[in-house]
Amino acid sequence: MCKRPVNSTPSVLIPPVFLTFGTSLIKSSLTAGFLTAVVCEGSSAVLHCPHDSVINIQSAFFGRKSADICPHFEGSEGVCTCTVQGILPRYRKVCDNRPFCFAYAHVEEDPCPTISKYLEIVYSCDSSASSRWSSITRQA
Repeated sequence: MCKRPVNSTPSVLIPPVFLTFGTSLIKSSLTAGFLTAVVCEGSSAVLHCPHDSVINIQSAFFGRKSADICPHFEGSEGVCTCTVQGILPRYRKVCDNRPFCFAYAHVEEDPCPTISKYLEIVYSCDSSASSRWSSITRQA
């Protein structure tokens, strides 16, 4: 059975320019124009985009799919998995079409409280409507 860590400190990887992080980001990457942020449970991150662009959430997952991401008790038997439902609509509501948003790796109702989890968000930075409009009006 997997269990939550008691006093663990996740390792931190230096994030790309587009992300600034709160307490415990363990991974960030840029692949094919998409940014990925992985945040350990109980920690937070600030996702943000460059000037004149906004966040467009592609996918969001909170739970555990991999034993290699975020700490958990050593000696756990097998790979423990957990998926918290409703994460994608939650982060689309708070992040889409905004230049930045706060991502807190936590849920009030935890379907698998004994498993340590992580939040993984994949997003892109798209031109904002106001910047598209201003470039159109400048061309006219």
